[in-house]
Amino acid sequence: MTIQLLSRNDHGAPTTLPFIQINEVADAAALAGELFLKKFAHPIPKYPRHFVALYAPHPGESATIGYVHYLPFENVFLCGGMCTDVTLYRQMPREHRDAIRAVGSLAEHLLTTTFTMLGDCAAIFGSVGDATARNVDLRAGFIDTGLPHLMVVWRSATEAQKPVLIKKVLALGGF
Repeated sequence: MTIQLLSRNDHGAPTTLPFIQINEVADAAALAGELFLKKFAHPIPKYPRHFVALYAPHPGESATIGYVHYLPFENVFLCGGMCTDVTLYRQMPREHRDAIRAVGSLAEHLLTTTFTMLGDCAAIFGSVGDATARNVDLRAGFIDTGLPHLMVVWRSATEAQKPVLIKKVLALGGF
């Protein structure tokens, strides 16, 4: 199996968890397809951008522990598909679980790291219906837009651009 690696967590992204490797890949189905299917009951979407978190407790040993994707739309990204392998997390040594808790959670770490890896954009939007996911998103930097399920991380958008961007993303429907 050949995985096309697009970028690694080595350009300014937080690196507080050395046993978690977060990489952008061209096609995440081989690495995270089963995890995504279990969480969402359908295959990983074909559109870009895919980020996979690998748990690497020892050199040369790794297993997929998380996934998230971002769909570019104009000058923003639409974030979705966040999932983590709870079973693998529970099997980790206590010191690894403690280190993850020290940065919030695995999902929070995956989000904040991939935000950095995305590069410049006006905003990152998320559509969140689950209360647990909403709490993770708030800790990662998302804020409520005042609209049901729609959250955002403002990056370079001006105050004048913000309502325009919200309206455009809202017009897309669910994502």
